[in-house]
Amino acid sequence: MSKCGLLHGHNWKAEIKITAGKVGPLGYIVDFKEVKEAVREMDHSILIFEGDTILSDLVKNKQKVYRMNCNPTCENLAYHILDLLVGVCCQTESLINIHVKVWENEDSYGEVSLR
Repeated sequence: MSKCGLLHGHNWKAEIKITAGKVGPLGYIVDFKEVKEAVREMDHSILIFEGDTILSDLVKNKQKVYRMNCNPTCENLAYHILDLLVGVCCQTESLINIHVKVWENEDSYGEVSLR
């Protein structure tokens, strides 16, 4: 079994870039507060696949968990964050792109874009 098959963690970092052809009537593309709120539950949580056998132990021990429907790899986290942000950002008609890059360490990352 590889070391990634064992319980371990990362202090991941998300880089989010949102671009649009023009700003909205209030002078911005999206309110940063709404972006932060969209991902707030993930912060300081154990990100775990909802089918993982240790989930019940973590919940029983009152760990803050964020259940995902996939393994929490940096690539899957990037897609997940993109999905969360689409609901927040696509209220602007002039939205061009949402780009999410998730770093699991200084050398490794996964990135996705809306378009």
